[in-house]
Amino acid sequence: MVEIFGRGTSPMLEIAPQHFDFGHCKLNNHKALFFTLTNLSSELGLDVGFSKVTAIFVQPVTLSLQPHETKQLQIVYQPKALGILKKTVFV
Repeated sequence: MVEIFGRGTSPMLEIAPQHFDFGHCKLNNHKALFFTLTNLSSELGLDVGFSKVTAIFVQPVTLSLQPHETKQLQIVYQPKALGILKKTVFV
């Protein structure tokens, strides 16, 4: 006989800040801001990736976070067209 035990958990990821305002940026130039990701779990590591969004780039695109680890990332806005951009980047 073999006993099996498991526990389902959900990721506990903190993103700060959660909103970014790049203000005005000339076409074909860029503005960069920084943010932090923190794995709030005490037991599980996380593999994190970001969705692709027009004119928005997150660096690095993928990364791993160990329990209680925090990393700083860069988000870059590089407009290629005139107008206001309001998008959501999914983690």
